Amino acid sequence: MDYVITFSDVMAGLMSIGLGVITFFAKKWFDKMEKKDDVLQSAIENTTSTLNKKIEQGNKEIQEKIQKNDEKVNERIDKLEEKTVKMNFYAGTQCGFKTNDSGGGSLGAGFIVLN
Repeated sequence: MDYVITFSDVMAGLMSIGLGVITFFAKKWFDKMEKKDDVLQSAIENTTSTLNKKIEQGNKEIQEKIQKNDEKVNERIDKLEEKTVKMNFYAGTQCGFKTNDSGGGSLGAGFIVLN
């Protein structure tokens, strides 16, 4: 008996070769996707770290501005306190009162004390 190659034999061989080729290219495609995912993940990490650095820098700048403003406010408060003490002292001496400049006792410094 002679063996005759039929159409179904040829198609079975071509199908197995075709599936092998498709599998080969599908694997390559998935490998590329994984590499793209790794690249994308590293880009996201770089962007996140850059943003965190900028946020920290912005926070430092804000803290510095707040600190400068606090110092200015404290200076203004100190000046107002000095003016108030001077005004109390001046008012007390003009009215013939003595002031408590010692800072001790129940009265604070600069308050008018009656004789």
